[in-house]
Amino acid sequence: MTPSSGFPSPPATRSRSAPPGRRSGTPGPEDSDLGLEDYVLEYLPRALRKVKAVSGSSSFTVLGWCIGAILSTLYAALRPDDGIENLILLTAPLDFANKEAIKLSRMTAERNFDVDRMLDAHGNMPAELLDYGAKMLKPVENFIGSYVRLFDNLHDPKVVDSWHAMNTWVSDGIPMAARTYRQLVVEFYRENRLMNGTLSLRGEKVDLGRLRANLLDVIAEDDHITPPCQSETVVEKVGSADKTLLRVPGGHIGMMVGGAAARSTWPKIEGWLSARSKG
Repeated sequence: MTPSSGFPSPPATRSRSAPPGRRSGTPGPEDSDLGLEDYVLEYLPRALRKVKAVSGSSSFTVLGWCIGAILSTLYAALRPDDGIENLILLTAPLDFANKEAIKLSRMTAERNFDVDRMLDAHGNMPAELLDYGAKMLKPVENFIGSYVRLFDNLHDPKVVDSWHAMNTWVSDGIPMAARTYRQLVVEFYRENRLMNGTLSLRGEKVDLGRLRANLLDVIAEDDHITPPCQSETVVEKVGSADKTLLRVPGGHIGMMVGGAAARSTWPKIEGWLSARSKG
């Protein structure tokens, strides 16, 4: 999974080999027509078949963060009998009904953003623009505050190393395939098709009521990228008999990395998963 796109890296091209100068897993111009259906109905099942083969287990747990949580949810709803036993969602942007609370919805509204013009100009959605879009939700904090804190702590090697590691990871994004990006903007951010029950992938309707895996929905209380209203309503929609809504401190990234996450998020996830483990 990459920070800017939130996507697991697919095969670099459909020939499964990266051209010279492009790292493996980076979508190129030839991948611009890859859509959510390719990730959900081809790439993810392929990876899970490998997991089954290597582990020798017919059941498994899937954990998805951010847009990875969208992919995981779609897969669990469309393929409930494939062996997915537990589904863990971290800051899942699934419900786009509250346009006022969701800053990215306002930024990508049709009156503010011409998605087709953007993709015509760039082909795929560049990683840099995905990164800048997220940072513009808190521009002073991201473009100034972060560097001020670094400057104030240059005397502390631990703080410098931590800042460098996080900044390197956040900046290490890949482009998003054009078709996938357009689907997210139009069918999710603008039309909220998943929650409205009108989303289809390759002619298959995505019915959240068919999702039967044990569900842990983890919400970051201070998340400005995926505010809680985007995640909490999915618990009411899914067909799971065992479903838990967990609120943890922190923001979109802080809830899963750093000291607070080590003390709060991951021990709670471990406890939930241990109680449902057959091992």
